[in-house]
Amino acid sequence: MTDSVGHFREDIGVGANSPYQSGEESDYFLRGLALGFRMWYEPAFTVHHQDFRSLERMRKTTYPTR
Repeated sequence: MTDSVGHFREDIGVGANSPYQSGEESDYFLRGLALGFRMWYEPAFTVHHQDFRSLERMRKTTYPTR
């Protein structure tokens, strides 16, 4: 599926310079549906953001000082 859909859009996720700070998973899902892929819910599947191991690091990246 990645060959057809591409990768997650890092410009809309947590830490991105975007007002949304989320949505990469939904965007990926919708792009797959638009290409004709069939989807199903898998409760064991999770998305892990390894770079955000500490709350302080996430605050600095998500809410940078201006």
